[in-house]
Amino acid sequence: MENIPVIMILEDLTKLPKYELPEGYNLRNFREGDKQLWAEVETAAGEFTDPIKGVKQFEFEFERYTDELKQRFLILENERGECIGTSMGWFDDNFFRAGYGRVHWVGIHPDYQGKGLAKPLVSKTMEIIKERHSKCYLTTQTESYKAIKIYLDFGFKPFLKNSTCSKAWKLMAEFLNHPALEKLKGGSGLVWIVSCYVIYGISFYY
Repeated sequence: MENIPVIMILEDLTKLPKYELPEGYNLRNFREGDKQLWAEVETAAGEFTDPIKGVKQFEFEFERYTDELKQRFLILENERGECIGTSMGWFDDNFFRAGYGRVHWVGIHPDYQGKGLAKPLVSKTMEIIKERHSKCYLTTQTESYKAIKIYLDFGFKPFLKNSTCSKAWKLMAEFLNHPALEKLKGGSGLVWIVSCYVIYGISFYY
């Protein structure tokens, strides 16, 4: 599958589904020193070639946000208290219009994928965002189609940025066969996305 970056947005956080963690798992907030755990999980999930690069990325992106990390960064632990996943209910004042929260750096160790942990992790992340924002967005890519399906289940919609986005979402519509993408099939995707974002308060491209 061609890997194409995509953006998804959610402009109504009032009707979010809730999912509970399976027994034996726990979510906690960020603590000092967790950047190494974050780097190890994200490396295992394929985001970095080694944890050292992950730590450098963390320091570059988040080191100055000490207070925000304690409130917005989640660690997912197994029954032994080991870090097996992370997520951030982050923010981005530069996206489109100020005020958007951001679902950011969601990752679960491959050994624990497929165990019903992703939706509870996203659910709690969305609660963090909802407490601070009225809308949110995220970035992902077509190779992460399993994650895209989860985000669609939470109500996220495709955000059209250019013709490449239209190609990506038509691909996802055919591959996922998700009801939220039904109108993207058969070549009508461009018109549908534009009309969708007029409805959601967006009337021009980002």
